[in-house]
Amino acid sequence: DRDDQPAAVRLELGDERRLAKAWFLRAWLEWLGCRATATAESSRRAAAHAERAGDERGQAQALHLLIGADLFGPTPIPVARARCEEVMGLLPGQRRIEASAARALALGDRR
Repeated sequence: DRDDQPAAVRLELGDERRLAKAWFLRAWLEWLGCRATATAESSRRAAAHAERAGDERGQAQALHLLIGADLFGPTPIPVARARCEEVMGLLPGQRRIEASAARALALGDRR
């Protein structure tokens, strides 16, 4: 649905790096609006575009936000736990992602 895409996405179809950035910015807008489910969806899209662009930093940023959305949003604990474990394996050596996922796993047990 084209109305569900940021304007930058409609303008730059096929430019994976810009698509990643547009979805990441949308994810932040959703996050600031306290919409964790929408944040997670936009973050997943941003991470996928960043991966296709070969933008490891952009992918890491999107995954970091996705972990936060899962941790503080309505995602069921088993789903959030599985996603954290999956994310930890996507970018080995990315300490920020490893730390975010480990924090979410630890805090998720208390939620």
